[in-house]
Amino acid sequence: RSVLRIEIAQHGLEDVKQLKGKPSKRCEKEEENGENKFDNTFEEENEEGKNDDIGSEQLQNRPSEHPFLQQTLPRWQEPLSPKIIIITLFVVSVAFFLLGGLVIVASQSSFAYVITYDGHLASSYGLSLSTPAAKASKPTKIDCSIGPYDTEGRVCYASFVTEKDLKPPIYVSYLLTNMYQNYYTYAHGRSIPQLSGTSLRDTGECRYYTSGGYGKTYYPCGLAARSMFNDSFSLTQQHHADSKENISSSSSSRGMQYTIHQENIAWKSDLEKYHNIQGYPSMCGIDAVCLNESYPQIENILQSGVRNQHFITWNHIAALPDFVKRWGRIEQDIPKGTNLTFRIEAKFPVSSFGGSKSLVLATNSWIGGRNVFLGITYLVMASLCFFTALIFTAKQRLAPREMGSVELLRRYEGHNSAL
Repeated sequence: RSVLRIEIAQHGLEDVKQLKGKPSKRCEKEEENGENKFDNTFEEENEEGKNDDIGSEQLQNRPSEHPFLQQTLPRWQEPLSPKIIIITLFVVSVAFFLLGGLVIVASQSSFAYVITYDGHLASSYGLSLSTPAAKASKPTKIDCSIGPYDTEGRVCYASFVTEKDLKPPIYVSYLLTNMYQNYYTYAHGRSIPQLSGTSLRDTGECRYYTSGGYGKTYYPCGLAARSMFNDSFSLTQQHHADSKENISSSSSSRGMQYTIHQENIAWKSDLEKYHNIQGYPSMCGIDAVCLNESYPQIENILQSGVRNQHFITWNHIAALPDFVKRWGRIEQDIPKGTNLTFRIEAKFPVSSFGGSKSLVLATNSWIGGRNVFLGITYLVMASLCFFTALIFTAKQRLAPREMGSVELLRRYEGHNSAL
């Protein structure tokens, strides 16, 4: 009716009569819109039905109403009052004082003897503290230096007397200084396919020592693999320093023969990554330049290949330029007063980069090797916590401050409204 009235007002009654039975354009548009609205409403109802179905499926997977599953557990948070902070700082300082003292005592109970045989050792690196428990920890220096182009090497002997009983395992290690293994080209110059035993020709990220000529491939390639530490150590004579017998008769009569075992020195996680490729070692010298051609003096290097534990230990890149790496271990008791003589076969040059080489004989305690840095760190932190607690205590005593609360806020609002 409203549409008809509008048409009468616009066109007159006669014109509307003539148009009787014919729907107006506006009506047609409204009908079309009505159909569209109906269609849209139908589609919306279908979507709502689908959503209801999805919602019912989601409700089936809803966890139980347990407070833990619904994350509605009650919580409790103690306000950080000055009293709680002071008590916490005192407790932490006492705990750090005790832990730092235990670490230092355990570190000093271990034994460490350093023999520098090439270059100058600028620091003891926590290995040469002179304490009553380990008087033999004073470093010794001998001259066994070689030139950068010395291919023959040099043999030297170093002796010392133990000042305490040594219990196995006794670790034989080497200490290198000013050797930057973490240089990018050096550290990343390796082939994972070669080291994992999947491919010989895939040299990966190696930029140096990739091809040995005549169609041969360096196995493994890279700077780290071709600059491995290849000095060797062995115990030749052992006797008691107070013995009047000669060295050879003492060694045989007393049965004091010590062996340096060179297995089980690498990390277990590293051992799982290294595998020789199929066809090793028959391919060596034909298709590949293997490690035994560069380091023939290393024990069992041809049979073990990339699984040689000296190679794996060396290939575990050190983060700092001065580092200690394990070379072997002694699984026998060494009594106090034993004179140990090491035969050192030096082949690794350090003069070209201004470094030094040292032989380290050490035992571990429950905290690890001989190093008091961790204990000192605990003591420093304990001192900081203790003095901070004293400052907070003095401030709370001299100028206390009342803790804020809802009750104080209400009193403050009531005081302002009264004013």
